[in-house]
Amino acid sequence: MDQKGSAVQTIIRMKGHPVKAIINSEASVSIITLPIVKQLRLQMSLANSSSIVIVDQAKKKVIGFIRGAPFIIADVRVLVDLIIIDAPRAALLVGTDWLRRYLVDLLFSKKRLILESKGQKLSIPIEYD
Repeated sequence: MDQKGSAVQTIIRMKGHPVKAIINSEASVSIITLPIVKQLRLQMSLANSSSIVIVDQAKKKVIGFIRGAPFIIADVRVLVDLIIIDAPRAALLVGTDWLRRYLVDLLFSKKRLILESKGQKLSIPIEYD
C-alpha cells in the first residue's frame, strides 16, 4: 500500500489475457481467487484443509495451488506459485515470494516496477491513487 492507503497495481498477462495484479510487500505468498482460475481455465492442484489469513484479517480456506503459473511481463515469461482461495471478486495478489525471486524494486518516483529475469532488467508501469 502506498502512503494514502491505495493498492499498488500493474497489469500482467496470463494465458493471453490482461490481469490486474496487486503488488503487496506485506504478503508472504502470492494469491489468486477462484473467479480468475475459472475464467482462465487454469490447472490447479487441490489443497489439504489449510487456511490463510488475508488482508482484512479474515481466515480463508485454501482450495488449491498452481505451481509455476506463467505471467507475461514486458513480453517476458516469469513464473509464480499461487495459492487459490475462494472469494467473490476476482483478485491476483503478488507477494514477497515472487518479489524476492525476481529481485523486484518499486520506484514510486517513476511509477515503475523493475524486475530481473534471466539476467535481463525489465521495467513495467505501476499505478496507485
